[in-house]
Amino acid sequence: MDRSETGRDLRVAVLQRLIATRAPLLMIGIAVQALVLLATPNEARADCASGDGNIAAAVTCTTPQTLTGPTGVVASGATLTTGATTAYTVSSNNATVTNSGIVTSQGPQAFFINAPASSVVNIVNNGSIFATQGSAISTNGFSSTDSRPSSLGGSVVNITNTGNITGGDIQFIVTGNVLTSVTGGAIRGSGGTITQAGGTIQGGLLLAGDTVHITGGAINGQILDRTPASGGAGSGDSRFGVVNFDLGAGTFTTNGSIEVGAVNVQSGTVVLSSDVYVSGGQFGRGLTNSATLQINGLTTLTGSFVQNPSGTLAMQLSPQGSSQLKIKRLAFTGGGTASLAGTLALVYQPGTYQARTYTLISTDTTGLISTTGETIRTVTGTFSSITGAVPTPGLTQAITIGPTDVELTLSGVAQPASDTIFPAAATAAVLNGQRANGILLDRLGARQTGIADGPEAVSGVGSARVRLAQAGNIATLGEIASAFPQALAPEGGWFRGIGDFLSVNRNMAAPGFTGAAGGFLAGFDRRIAPDLYLGLAGGYEHSDLSEHSAASGQVDSGRVAVYGGGWLGPTLLTSTAGYAYDRIATDRNISAVGTAAQAHDGHEFSMAGQWSLPTPVASIVGTAVITPKIGVQFLHLTEDGFKETGAGGFDVSSRGHDTDSVQPYLGLAAAEKFLTTDGSEVTPEIRLGYSREMLDTSRIITLAAIDGTAFVARGAKPSRDMLIAGVGVTLRARDNIFLYANYDGILPTGNTSDHTVSAGLRVRF
Repeated sequence: MDRSETGRDLRVAVLQRLIATRAPLLMIGIAVQALVLLATPNEARADCASGDGNIAAAVTCTTPQTLTGPTGVVASGATLTTGATTAYTVSSNNATVTNSGIVTSQGPQAFFINAPASSVVNIVNNGSIFATQGSAISTNGFSSTDSRPSSLGGSVVNITNTGNITGGDIQFIVTGNVLTSVTGGAIRGSGGTITQAGGTIQGGLLLAGDTVHITGGAINGQILDRTPASGGAGSGDSRFGVVNFDLGAGTFTTNGSIEVGAVNVQSGTVVLSSDVYVSGGQFGRGLTNSATLQINGLTTLTGSFVQNPSGTLAMQLSPQGSSQLKIKRLAFTGGGTASLAGTLALVYQPGTYQARTYTLISTDTTGLISTTGETIRTVTGTFSSITGAVPTPGLTQAITIGPTDVELTLSGVAQPASDTIFPAAATAAVLNGQRANGILLDRLGARQTGIADGPEAVSGVGSARVRLAQAGNIATLGEIASAFPQALAPEGGWFRGIGDFLSVNRNMAAPGFTGAAGGFLAGFDRRIAPDLYLGLAGGYEHSDLSEHSAASGQVDSGRVAVYGGGWLGPTLLTSTAGYAYDRIATDRNISAVGTAAQAHDGHEFSMAGQWSLPTPVASIVGTAVITPKIGVQFLHLTEDGFKETGAGGFDVSSRGHDTDSVQPYLGLAAAEKFLTTDGSEVTPEIRLGYSREMLDTSRIITLAAIDGTAFVARGAKPSRDMLIAGVGVTLRARDNIFLYANYDGILPTGNTSDHTVSAGLRVRF
């Protein structure tokens, strides 16, 4: 016996017991009602088959729903699908329906509001409403095939959407002066309010004096008010309905024409990509901008435009043309005027701008002649400020506000914004490479004198993990590098973790930049003859750059090198040659447009040589080692071409370029070992040096705009003369434990300063 049969027998037994004990008739009635309820099929118990407008369970329902009570619900997870029949009808007075599920229909509408006259119906959609043929939501002001409301005295419908509403495409046919819809849009209004707060409305809004509040989300369709004006809809100028954009800090892009009584941009940014018809009158002054209105391409406004003092009108310009707001008159009631105030924001694409005039705003003056025979002024007021005035010193411009239009006259070349980040990345790569050359040239000298990576490190077999300045790939490579010296210690293995902080101040018109880098160098060397050594080294470094404008960059470098040297009498000669692969990436943030990003490859080739003379000198406590040195470092950086993406017409490209550096230098180092009372050995060292860049320090890169126009990006020049100072200390705590730390800096005698720290631990087993 199954559970249903057992339950049925139990209910019968209860009923028999009540009768046998002569229970009151009221108790018998209650038991009978409970028996009927429990015997109802599952779909009815889920409030589906009853069709009362309440689906409280997550079920799939195919029964059309009609709400006659005050509250209707389609629960989350529930699906109401009825084929060619209207899925949900509201027939009650002053009702509220909340849809959190899916309502779909292939009929004339998915939701039909057929409430009594003068009632108010609230639709809250947090789910999805689909109508593949007609309207997603239709009111009793419209029939299923006519776009005209039967009266403005019917029910008022208020719709709040945070989900998705999808209706059939809007198509119209004209018979005489009557414009008839043969299929519906997403929503057909009835003089209420439509609040689009999130999600997407896919399809048009057919209004009947409704007010549309847009605070977020998207509307992919037209917003049209078809309230009759004089006779049939479309036979007069006047339109009812208001569209308010209250976006806070957000942005909304129109994706369909707007035809209403008034449009108000109250907060946020509205990107106007569609034509607008505003009849104004009792509904407002036309299109009123109190926030930010961005015009894309040629946009036609039929009616009047008013910008308040708090408003910003953003216009894009390219070498081929500009955005334009074309304002036309209404057929019967005037308009065609612009009232200006607030800010005009000019957003330039890079390119060559010939001497020409761009029309930003134009008004329709057809037939407007004063009694004196002069054209009537249709543009009034002026902008209180203009931004984006001159992208580069080579570009001149003038804004002229005439009686009927606003014009921009300019000529010259518009430089890409923040393009100096490209030469800044090259400067950072060169400084990193020359620093690595210096470390390798000093390696053998330090080994001979017991400083830092001295002879103790040669026989050491371990290294402490060095905390690097960059996570990610560096952390992984750091693990490998930490194990590297242990494996190679018998051959003279060594490791140095490096952290670096760079600053290049601005000069002339080029902004400065700062950088932070982290990485390592590791290698091994061995004696191949009594006075001759040969070594192999490798390393990795990551640099983050931040320009003093809206741009940033990264340089990742993998490096290999050979180095060696030997004694020639009392002098030590060392040299190195190496190659580094660079991955160079940049981001330029362009206001109101986006981020232009690129990444390309670089290749470094370097050679360097050094002569030094370690000389023992008697001191008060023992013997110090004074080491004068002189040398020259050469580095050649070649960068591949690149092409930016992400900012449309503001993206630039480059065919690639080279940067060379030759730096002769001289220096002096002094070190002395001290023995403490506990047997520890401390070796401090001080260093002082001077180098000069012999080649051109100009950081110039040739770029091209999308139209092929060539530009020259001039970055900040690094200092030609550099004074370097450093200190270091090596501690042998025990016979098998060695610690060292170093600091070297390019002193800020010019516009370049650089601070490098390194540290390590060696344990010899």
